[in-house]
Amino acid sequence: MGCIGGGCGICKMRITKGQYKLNDWAAKALSEEKKKNGHVFLGQTYPLSALQLVYIPK
Repeated sequence: MGCIGGGCGICKMRITKGQYKLNDWAAKALSEEKKKNGHVFLGQTYPLSALQLVYIPK
């Protein structure tokens, strides 16, 4: 995987507000704890509302 696939991790962010859906790959790649804390790969996330994001340095 690469760009837009989440494989490099450069698009890793934390969503602090808003509704979203993870695609199957991202749902499997992230631990339950990280998902509960709003961690996502933006290239593999579908916003369902406006989102508030926090950058996670690589």
